[in-house]
Amino acid sequence: MTDALRTEIVDLTGAPEDVGRAFGQAAKVAIQRDVAGFLETVAASDVTGDELERRVEYYQRIVGRLAPHWNVEMAEIARNAGVAEADYLAHVAQKYVIKARPPVVELQHECTSFLAVAGGTADGRSILHKNRDSTPRPQGLWVRGISGTNRYLGGGDASDHGVIHFVNEHGLAGAMNAGSPNSDSEPTGLPTPQILRLIAERAANCADALAILEEIVREGWYTNGTNGSLWFFVEPGRGMVVENTRHHIDHTWIDEAHARANDFFLPNTLPFTREDAFTNTRYLTAQAGVERIRGRVTAAEFNCLSRNTASEPQRICGDHTLSGFTAVIGTDPEADLPMAWVALGHPNNSLYVPWFVAAEGTPAFVLDGTLWDLSARLHAANPLGPNPHLGVEAFENEIDRELEQVRAQAAPAMRDGHVNEARSLVTEASAGWALRAAAALTRAATGVATPA
Repeated sequence: MTDALRTEIVDLTGAPEDVGRAFGQAAKVAIQRDVAGFLETVAASDVTGDELERRVEYYQRIVGRLAPHWNVEMAEIARNAGVAEADYLAHVAQKYVIKARPPVVELQHECTSFLAVAGGTADGRSILHKNRDSTPRPQGLWVRGISGTNRYLGGGDASDHGVIHFVNEHGLAGAMNAGSPNSDSEPTGLPTPQILRLIAERAANCADALAILEEIVREGWYTNGTNGSLWFFVEPGRGMVVENTRHHIDHTWIDEAHARANDFFLPNTLPFTREDAFTNTRYLTAQAGVERIRGRVTAAEFNCLSRNTASEPQRICGDHTLSGFTAVIGTDPEADLPMAWVALGHPNNSLYVPWFVAAEGTPAFVLDGTLWDLSARLHAANPLGPNPHLGVEAFENEIDRELEQVRAQAAPAMRDGHVNEARSLVTEASAGWALRAAAALTRAATGVATPA
């Protein structure tokens, strides 16, 4: 199956027209499928055409003020994916607001995030992890860098213009969990993947990220349907958690280690939290997991924590956990290139692969949801996992050893101005690791163990 993978590197850097064209062509199948599914959901809802148009118009006005290059990019994405521009805009603006009835999946306390910084980690690096739970859609990963904005490694739905998690060239990493459902909400505004993308593009540190979120709340531009949001950020040496509803926002700094699920804990947002915010199983399990490794957290430890064990098959991962993302930020981003370990698929049935912000791009089969689909097929056959045929520990330990060799070559090259050499090196390494992961997933699907 790996012989049929689209291995060409997709470059999403440069002018918005060029980025939109490349993304639309590479993710065409995913975009057509997800837009069609969204339009079916709208047709079955009580949202009229006029109301949808009003909501999308409001979204475009916000984009025009905050990131006008997105409108150019989205027009090219739609054109090259073969969908109507108005339909793509509606999909991006409203897919987390207008949901199927009954919902395709009812999620509570499932997205789970961990962060560890400074004294919380084994080596002083800042580490941010997110397990994503959502309506099952193929997940993709890409490097984006529109001229005049920050370059970042980010991912989420393969059809989406925004991101669910990211790490950027300044050494800022971010992720978002849906927050408690609450009455302080509106169906119009800027959805959370686009908010997170805005932060990836404009922020250099946690304070910048907070300022962007405060502006969005102050102006009444936030929407996540009936849910609030929890935002997680790390930079060299420290981290931050931000909670918000439509009109309320609060934050706290993290200087060691922390775990959260989907509920508000901070004073300004606590009145909107669920009754079981402090006692639900997801939060307690995540918190206990982080406490066990406090002071010695590594990316590998968080990756391990993101998977279920045989004795606790439904604790950290849910039925619809779609991916795992673990960003790693060194104390000096120039000497220790910002990167992330990413599992495209349910962590029980996928493999973590390292990716660098400095890469030239990601292979088409990684961006377009194909790698995720290999994991999804495996997960459907083995939902409780971890999958015995993947050889997770041996595979990821070997990649980790190779990663250190790549770091040792790429970071000096980048620092000494040999940027193209460094980009080529990390791109080739990650693409190779992804191909090996795809081969391992294919073997495991046939019941053949991955060689040690």
